[in-house]
Amino acid sequence: MTDSTGYFRELHTDPHQGTLTPAELAVVKLLSHGYTVRMCAEQLGKGQETVRSQIASGKARVSAKTPAHLVAVALRHGLID
Repeated sequence: MTDSTGYFRELHTDPHQGTLTPAELAVVKLLSHGYTVRMCAEQLGKGQETVRSQIASGKARVSAKTPAHLVAVALRHGLID
């Protein structure tokens, strides 16, 4: 579903969607502080592909188009501060 601007709504109406897993939140928090995928992976002790996967799944959960959009949605909805 899209809003009046043609963009997808950021959070789904299904209560089981639109939230991020703890692992996704950890990555989003680091992204919000300017970390790159590589830096997130090093900080969290994960592989870069794992971090990329968590970004992709987080984007899908909240219908974000880019990692920056994912951070913006998380901030707007109080998922991170």
